[in-house]
Amino acid sequence: MLLVTMRATLFHNPSAGHKADKDDILAAMKLADFDIRYVSVKQDDVEKTLEKKTDLIVVAGGDGTITEILTKLPDRSTPVAVLPLGTANNIARSLGVAGTPQELVETWKLDNVRPLDVGMVKGSWGSSRFVEGFGVGLFAEFLRAADKREKGKGADNLRKVPCWSDG
Repeated sequence: MLLVTMRATLFHNPSAGHKADKDDILAAMKLADFDIRYVSVKQDDVEKTLEKKTDLIVVAGGDGTITEILTKLPDRSTPVAVLPLGTANNIARSLGVAGTPQELVETWKLDNVRPLDVGMVKGSWGSSRFVEGFGVGLFAEFLRAADKREKGKGADNLRKVPCWSDG
């Protein structure tokens, strides 16, 4: 019997969360007999790699990393697996995905896929795709202006954003 190894492209955010590092993820995927192309979303050309043929796209990171990859996919027919490594993991939780990379990799089956909508919003600035949510107005401006370099301080960053007053 001829066994065919599945080719997977792993898009990994090495600074997301602290649950699994590159070596842990690669080891889990190799044990499950995947032929892996590794891409760091912090260092490599994500868009160029997304154009390459693969049987499965794996996104290891948080909601931002998942959104980045899903909104840039040129071919939406390629299945995507998620390894939630972020802080909130809202997208993974809403899809019912939870567990360690070792546990999740063993469950990936191409005959068990579900569709996921990617939304698009158009405005005076152009258009943007989104997965988790989209906001406009004052709160969205606060989020945009928050100091992303101090991500660990969470809501305290929003308090530092200058506010408008009528006085």
